[in-house]
Amino acid sequence: MKLLYLIFGVISTNCISCFGAENVIYQSIVCLQTDFSNGKPKIGTGFFISPTLIATASHQVTDPQAVAVKITVYLPDDTSVKAKLPVVAQGEGVAILAVPDVVKSNYLLLQDNVPDADAKVSTVGCQKDRNLLIREGKVMQQVNTNNSQKIKFTELIPLNLPIKVGFSGGPLLTTSGDVVGVIYGFDEHSESLSYAIPSSKLFQIMADQKVTDYGKTLFQQGVRAFSLKQHEIAKKYFEQATQQQADYSEAYISLGMTLFKLRQFTEARDALLEAILIKPDYPLAYYHLAGVYREGLSDRRSARNAYRRYLELDPKSSDAAQVQVWLHEIERSFPK
Repeated sequence: MKLLYLIFGVISTNCISCFGAENVIYQSIVCLQTDFSNGKPKIGTGFFISPTLIATASHQVTDPQAVAVKITVYLPDDTSVKAKLPVVAQGEGVAILAVPDVVKSNYLLLQDNVPDADAKVSTVGCQKDRNLLIREGKVMQQVNTNNSQKIKFTELIPLNLPIKVGFSGGPLLTTSGDVVGVIYGFDEHSESLSYAIPSSKLFQIMADQKVTDYGKTLFQQGVRAFSLKQHEIAKKYFEQATQQQADYSEAYISLGMTLFKLRQFTEARDALLEAILIKPDYPLAYYHLAGVYREGLSDRRSARNAYRRYLELDPKSSDAAQVQVWLHEIERSFPK
């Protein structure tokens, strides 16, 4: 059974002004100490991609010469939770680990586009003392190298980013703090040449290996993007979540809200109607549908009907008084 030491670290304050650092909430980054059966522990880094999933480099959790044998989860409040941490998906140089529900964490937004050459990037890596260091650098043009890992993974992103042991598995961050890759390692023959695996590989292995929480993870990534007001990205994730799970009413509601923000009102209406088809008694869908009719499509009659249905389903809602005000305004606007 594959087990690990999971240790939450604290970001070192000596690089607090590094670009992207302000968006890396410390609960999103973990230190991974894997104890192998050959007695050789391995220190590495991982990061949350949802409240219950951690991404890292695959060599941080497996070794061809040994078996991982131990795990302890250290939470930021200095408490610990001992549990088995299964590897739910692995391949293409990356791994995804499941965390018990008792572990609650912030998580980072994944982008599937590879930055252009010379784009500024940064990363966070663990040290033996379990502190985290931040390093900054740039994306490089493809380089000629005989490095074996370059041959093994042709899609590695070459970086002018000085790192050392412990950084593998950490997030490759853009200037906005979004994740575009997973740190794979560094070139032993260069002081600054390192590599990252594109973050798209995380979604690829989840889809290929039919991970149970794949649709939910897409949805949660959409929620993260929406909270950061990156609505086009949120739209993409919510659409993918509905494609992954056809009866995902929450994803359709969130898609409708996102399309409303993008002023795509007809599409927002259609998404919310789809949510109602899936779950006819879901008050929230009617609430947002009424808003689309009232503010986006100027369809007062449909807005009135949706608000009435919302109040029928949830008469004690905290929004009930405001909805009554809107209903009164709509009804007053009708011809006598």
